[in-house]
Amino acid sequence: MDNNEIRDLFKTHEVPLGRKDVWDVKGKPVILHSALERLAAKLQLTWDLPTMIRITDGEVVVLARATRKDGIAEWSFGEVKIGNGDGGGANYLIKGKQPGYPFAMAEKRAKDRVIIKLAGMHGAYSEEEAEDFAARNQGSGSSRSDDRDEPERDERQDERPKGRHLDLEPEERRQEPEPDKETSQDDEGRQEGAGEAQGDESDDVKALRESIRKCRTTKAVTELMLKPATQELLAKVPEALNKELRGAGRDRLTALGWPGKGEQKAA
Repeated sequence: MDNNEIRDLFKTHEVPLGRKDVWDVKGKPVILHSALERLAAKLQLTWDLPTMIRITDGEVVVLARATRKDGIAEWSFGEVKIGNGDGGGANYLIKGKQPGYPFAMAEKRAKDRVIIKLAGMHGAYSEEEAEDFAARNQGSGSSRSDDRDEPERDERQDERPKGRHLDLEPEERRQEPEPDKETSQDDEGRQEGAGEAQGDESDDVKALRESIRKCRTTKAVTELMLKPATQELLAKVPEALNKELRGAGRDRLTALGWPGKGEQKAA
């Protein structure tokens, strides 16, 4: 399936797809992770709880499985081998003091592969498959000659981060320095949007906040954030609130002493 066919598929399912959400890497179509999540939500996939297949200090393998409404199911593995840029077959690089989230990245890769299978996008890849996929997209521009049918999108969805980070959930998230409140009108708009999202919370969101607060181990936090019900809720809430809830889970992990080698091995 090529880029135009992928765009037609998203259009058929009435899922928004921006100009930079699909691009080419060595002749293969690569799709933005958050775009795949929007498609999965539209297809109403039912996810099983991810299964940890392999856990070591430098490697994580996760098995993900989902079922469509018509009963068709697919499964796939997501692998993370941590490295620092010195080779050794690593497929996730941690540079300097930046944090790494191997469990979440492995789960992201596994779920993205399942979404691609269930949507019938054979030959396509998620941006999370390789470290250089996102970097290649920064200068590629649109990979389609005619974007007239594409909906207008919030510029925040098209921003490409410079660093690579992992997160607890399969929603694209990048850790960036807290913005200066006086840097730009755009930054102020984001802060206002986050405040509005926090001020209009459903009972489900409040319950998730309370559940995160009550977690007593890093394993409990991870399992909570990876539950199908949590994933479904995160896919529905506004972007600002989504990021805030992710941050709450990450902060709880840090408060409980993550990362710790003993905790990772016992997870």
